[in-house]
Amino acid sequence: CGCAKAAVSCCGLDEAAAALAPRLAALLALLDDADLDVRKECLVALHATAHHHASLLAPHLAFATPRLTELAQLQLKRVVDLGPFKHTVDDGLPVRKAALAALATLVAQRVAGVDCAVIVPAVAAACADKVADVQLAGHQILGGLCGHAPAAVLGASDSLLDPLDKAV
Repeated sequence: CGCAKAAVSCCGLDEAAAALAPRLAALLALLDDADLDVRKECLVALHATAHHHASLLAPHLAFATPRLTELAQLQLKRVVDLGPFKHTVDDGLPVRKAALAALATLVAQRVAGVDCAVIVPAVAAACADKVADVQLAGHQILGGLCGHAPAAVLGASDSLLDPLDKAV
C-alpha cells in the first residue's frame, strides 16, 4: 500500500493509470482485511489516489464508499489496567481518521460517483465523536457536502442537528 501511495503521488497520470488501474480493485479489497494496519495503509493509498488521480477511483466507488463510511465510524475501545488506574484506548482511531481524510478528499475533489447520501451518516457520527480531530474532519466534510450536495445534507439534517448543536 505504501508503494502504491508513493507511485500515485510522484508519477504522471499516464504512468500511474497504467500501473495502478489494473491493480486498484485488489488494493481496495484490502479495506476488508482483518489487520487494522493494512486497512489504514490502504486508506492512505486511497487518499493519495483520490487527491492526485481521482478519475482512477470512479469505477470503484460503489465498492469503496460503503467501506469508507463503515471505517469512518469504527470504534475499537478497550480498557487497559494500569494498576490503580484504568485507561481507555481506541484502537480504531487511526483508521477512523484515515477514512475521514479519504472521504474529505473525495468530496473536495468532487469525484463522480460519490454517493453523498451514503456519506452523511458517517459525517454525523464524526461530528458527534468525542475526539476533537475526528470532529474537525467531520465538520470539514460537512462543509464540502453543503457546497457539493446540499440536498443530501438537508435530507439528513435531523441526524446532524444534535451534533452541531453540541459543537456550538
